[in-house]
Amino acid sequence: MIRLIGAYGRETSLVDFLNGKDFLIHNGPYCSVRDLERFKKDGIRNVEFLKTDYTFVAVFNIDALITLIAKIKGASCQKPS
Repeated sequence: MIRLIGAYGRETSLVDFLNGKDFLIHNGPYCSVRDLERFKKDGIRNVEFLKTDYTFVAVFNIDALITLIAKIKGASCQKPS
């Protein structure tokens, strides 16, 4: 599992993560949604989101996040009927 905190003092938000904003890996460097595939290849299966005071917000399966992102991208690329 990898633990993420909103970067630059920003509170943690799944919407911010899905929109590509930076997050800080607990005891590590910055990352964003663009790093999910690398995390998966590294064997990480879950992403835990923490508030800036390190209290729990939510945990998501990495495959579920990748699927959600693909669906969002697909929906935003479709032409209106």
